[in-house]
Amino acid sequence: MGHQVFERMLDSRARTRSVFAGVLGCDDSELALTHSTTSGVNIAVMGLDWQPGDRLIDLSGNIPHGARSIDFVVSLEPFYTRFYIYQPGFPDSIQQCCSSKSTAVLRIPVIDGRYCVRQSQPQMKWTVRVLLKPAIEM
Repeated sequence: MGHQVFERMLDSRARTRSVFAGVLGCDDSELALTHSTTSGVNIAVMGLDWQPGDRLIDLSGNIPHGARSIDFVVSLEPFYTRFYIYQPGFPDSIQQCCSSKSTAVLRIPVIDGRYCVRQSQPQMKWTVRVLLKPAIEM
C-alpha cells in the first residue's frame, strides 16, 4: 500500500508541475515545487549572484497599479564610480550609471517592484530618489 501511495504522489506532482508550467509559459523542467512559499523564495534568493555590498530595494507595495516604469535619480560620490541596478531573476535587465557624472536618471521597467543594487567600490556613497511615471495606456 505504501508504494502505491508514493507512486500516486509522484504522478500528482508531475501533473501539477505541468499545469503550472503551462500557465507560466515555461518548460516543466524550469519549475520547482516546494512545500511553502518561504522555502521557494529562500531557494531563489540563495541562487542569486549576490556580491558583498549588494542591496535589495523593495518598492513592491509602493508602486501604483498600472505603472510600467520607474525613474531612479541616482547620485554618486565619488562621481567616477559605477552604480548598477537590476531586477532579481532578470540579470539581462542590468543598467549602470553614471559615466563621470555625479547624478543620472535610470528608467527601469516595473516587473515586481524589487531591484538589486550593486556598487563598483565598497567605499562609495550613493542615494536614490524614485520618480513614478504610471504611463498607462488606455
